[in-house]
Amino acid sequence: MKKKLHQLISPELSEKETDELMGALVTQQMNAELRQRLAHTLKEEHGIRREMEQKKGKIKYLNYMLAIAASITVLIALVFYPNGVDDSPQVLAQQYLSEQPLSHPGTFKGATVVDEQRTQAIVAFNQGDFTKAIEHFEALTAPTAEDTYYLGLAHLKKGDYSRAITLLTENKTEGKRFVQEARWFLGLAYLTQNNTKNAVKELKAINKDEWKYDEAQSLLEEIKDSL
Repeated sequence: MKKKLHQLISPELSEKETDELMGALVTQQMNAELRQRLAHTLKEEHGIRREMEQKKGKIKYLNYMLAIAASITVLIALVFYPNGVDDSPQVLAQQYLSEQPLSHPGTFKGATVVDEQRTQAIVAFNQGDFTKAIEHFEALTAPTAEDTYYLGLAHLKKGDYSRAITLLTENKTEGKRFVQEARWFLGLAYLTQNNTKNAVKELKAINKDEWKYDEAQSLLEEIKDSL
């Protein structure tokens, strides 16, 4: 998908080649949406659903679909903004959030009792049903730091950035287990809220040997160029 998008903005592309690429991209997206609608119909009307596969990466099926949607957003921008795609820090942050695959490992660090609410929250989270995941995580009577972290991510994926920022900040101050991850996601969340000052603070706190350092540096450069 990304390769096609880059080809689409090439000045050397002929009109015929442009039409063919546009057609391929639109067809790909329509096929993806058709599969989603069919899966939903089978599940809701006939009680048929695809079993969650255990192999690494298969559990991220719905997150993959979100990445496709993000790429289609870029395509739309190419059509309506022929002079260039908006690559502002805020747009890039949204793209990172859309393309970032998320899954809960299913472990319970710090928990002594694995209750039904937590199990259902994890299953819903890994299926991409963040509304239901939030419902079950918030019903926990004794949430762990891990629960708070994934609850924050669920709100982030739902677009409730203010609540996500509150939870991720709380999680970052409570322990060290998810500090690196929390900094990255807080940086993105602050950017979506146009809070550049706090975004820069979180992104700069990501050290060279830590998770998402390269991406953080790229975002910091974009922020610097936009000022």
